[in-house]
Amino acid sequence: MTDWFGQLPPENPEVITRISFRPRWDGENCPSSTLLVWHEYGYGDAINFSAYLGIARHRVGRLVLMVDMRLARLMALVPGVDEICVRGRPAPEHDYHCSLMGLPRLLNENRSIPLPALGVAVLPPIALPDSLGGLMRPRVGVCWQGNRGHGWDHRRSFSSSFIVNLTGIDGVSLIRLQKGESAAVPHLSDLGLQYEKGDWLDTAAMIRNLDLVIGPDTAILHLTGSLGIPAWIALADPCDWRWNLGSEPTRSVWYDSVRLFRQQRSGDWTPVFEDLARMLASFAASYC
Repeated sequence: MTDWFGQLPPENPEVITRISFRPRWDGENCPSSTLLVWHEYGYGDAINFSAYLGIARHRVGRLVLMVDMRLARLMALVPGVDEICVRGRPAPEHDYHCSLMGLPRLLNENRSIPLPALGVAVLPPIALPDSLGGLMRPRVGVCWQGNRGHGWDHRRSFSSSFIVNLTGIDGVSLIRLQKGESAAVPHLSDLGLQYEKGDWLDTAAMIRNLDLVIGPDTAILHLTGSLGIPAWIALADPCDWRWNLGSEPTRSVWYDSVRLFRQQRSGDWTPVFEDLARMLASFAASYC
């Protein structure tokens, strides 16, 4: 596999000084030490690279993970995490620290990619809202907008009108995973206020009730792939580096359940959604 370590973002020194004055971990075995791993970048990055936490835990005595409040309950379920602390609050006592996205350089000398951490996590059971309980299968979750503060969001996200074009496919129940008042789109089933106000654990538990999720390169699709649920990701051209790894352009080296649909011309989503519509019609037919 092509060496991808150079694509990983550097640690932000300002963030480091706010978090810890302890030594930075070098990946060595420290069986009597506590390691603080901190999450600096996006929600999707945290979910994606949580796969390395179990490997790190085998080299230390205890692992504490610092994440955003909305990720706290979900990431507490990742194998290898002994304690969660919330970003912005004082870190508990520890001997060493490192960033979450810095783990591959320290742990993965052969450049292999570990299995997703959440695929084996035990999530609390959650039922679909009563209004959705009678929906036909397949139940397909959809989203179209990432974090607007992301520097590439204007490229990776797309108009909800492209999702509307999928609503006419027979035998499919489309369910809105997108949150926010502006996310109301005709012909999509709604998950209600509990989902709207929930954190990433609530989102994960809801996705476990779905048969497929379709959307752009955002945290919801990372989460779906990490859970082992089928996910179809619509990718802009150019796309994030991690989707260009591997020899098959439609497959992901990170998640076995993910299929990639790529723009052939930068900014042109129409052919992408024509392909998605054909595939979705075939997917729905398999449930008949």
